[in-house]
Amino acid sequence: MTTTSTEDNGTTAALTSSVTWASSAPAVATVSGAAGSAGTVTGVGVGAATISATDPATGVSGSSTVNVSAGNPGGGTGSGPGVESGDGSIKTLLTGLNYPWGLWVKGNLVYFTETAAFDTSFGGAKRLSTYDITTGAVTLLKDNPVNAETVVVSSNGTIYLGNYDNYSPGELGSLSVLDPTTLIETPLETLPIAIEDMFIDAADNIYVIGPSDSSTAHNVFFLPAGNYTSPVPLATGLGRTWSITESGSTLYLSLITGSAIETLSPSGTVSSWGPFARNGLTASADELYYADTIAGTLGRVDLATGTHSQTLATGLNNPGNLRYHPTTGALYYVEGGTTANKFTDGTLKVMYPTAP
Repeated sequence: MTTTSTEDNGTTAALTSSVTWASSAPAVATVSGAAGSAGTVTGVGVGAATISATDPATGVSGSSTVNVSAGNPGGGTGSGPGVESGDGSIKTLLTGLNYPWGLWVKGNLVYFTETAAFDTSFGGAKRLSTYDITTGAVTLLKDNPVNAETVVVSSNGTIYLGNYDNYSPGELGSLSVLDPTTLIETPLETLPIAIEDMFIDAADNIYVIGPSDSSTAHNVFFLPAGNYTSPVPLATGLGRTWSITESGSTLYLSLITGSAIETLSPSGTVSSWGPFARNGLTASADELYYADTIAGTLGRVDLATGTHSQTLATGLNNPGNLRYHPTTGALYYVEGGTTANKFTDGTLKVMYPTAP
């Protein structure tokens, strides 16, 4: 974009490099104020943003609205919704979070929890919030919820929260439901599993996973849509299972014990799939994405071959959960932060992966 001034005598002057540029929604589009690139607008997420320019000498300003479509966020080369193609860039959306961990993406909202109050020895916040991909607005939904380790959202917007009880690994966890209108949290179910992660499919079936050092403990439960209070155990004695996701009709589980990713069929059959020890998992139709908390990395595995295809990011600070956005192809993830800052420096970020 460019700016010009018009004097009373009709002469014009370029002001592009001397004005102050701003975006009303940095999560949708950013604008540069740097010399040599002033006025350059970059699409970040789906939606509309107002780009404004203000002359600091006179206070006079002007603005224009830009629209970023789902097919090509982040300046990538995707040609339509769901195309996994971008420039590989990473954008920091939020900073100063207190050990963010639970994460879910639905439509234009990123649901995330902060868990420093019980996941760290330093204490801190325990809350559930949303980040609006379109506007960049952050909304606190629930301060000090009963459960906050993991979150999923059903097709009608109802929010489900899960947590391990007392300690993890272990054999006890709790589920609750949060009404999206009243924001009242209600206990739903207690399970003999130290809940670390959940996944909800398109039919609103919920899968719950957690770690245990007991050979007889359940690791995965299936909660059928419409009857969440009748959980069905799907897998037992797997050890320290941590995360669960789905691609097609196949469930993928991360196992810290044995450093592996395994598959789980609808009937409960567990099969070895790949020699990868990962914490967070999410999937597209073709790729399995992971966050490795210990190594501080993000990467992906080709679902067709089960081979590691690419390390996407390194040097991260306690990356936890991550979620793939099926419409934009973006990858949202949280970093828990650092011990030096008592985990008050957590972040929410988004990556636009390059084509596989």
